[in-house]
Amino acid sequence: MAKSDGFGAGNAPKESKVKKLLLNNKLIILLLLLLLIVFAWGQIKLNKANRDADKKIEEISVSYNLKFDSLQLASKERMSKVFSWSVRSELIRENVEQVAVLINNYVQEEGVKNVKLINPTSQMVVLSTNKREENRAFESPELLNLNQLEVHQTEETLIHLIPIMGLNQRMAILVVEYISEKNVTK
Repeated sequence: MAKSDGFGAGNAPKESKVKKLLLNNKLIILLLLLLLIVFAWGQIKLNKANRDADKKIEEISVSYNLKFDSLQLASKERMSKVFSWSVRSELIRENVEQVAVLINNYVQEEGVKNVKLINPTSQMVVLSTNKREENRAFESPELLNLNQLEVHQTEETLIHLIPIMGLNQRMAILVVEYISEKNVTK
């Protein structure tokens, strides 16, 4: 028996098993690689579609909130006008007690903070849901020179100033303070 030095013709270099596996399964490897590429492309498209959908939802939400806020402001303005008509009809009849009842009932509505009735000539608070304000001067007399409903908004309140007109003069000024929508918990 002769010793072989490992370089003989019978001992050709063996191909690695991995290389053999790759050569024998080219189609399967190609399909797996293609599947991986398609999966990655799909994930990228899905993430982009999710970002676009989130952006669209945010735009719709902002638009909805703006429309909702404007509708609520318009609704409060209509409520104040209708309420002022009730107050006017009672003032024409000189029924101040009924005006006090109307004011006390109106302040119980959701979002109404305070209601005042002001004499436009003396600029004194005649009736108020906050009894400490009655028979005192109105804190902003410059706001009392008005001929139609005016709206003033602060961070805390939304204030409607409504002149109550008689036949030829202002009978009173109705001040309705609403809680600002920003401060109402939903």
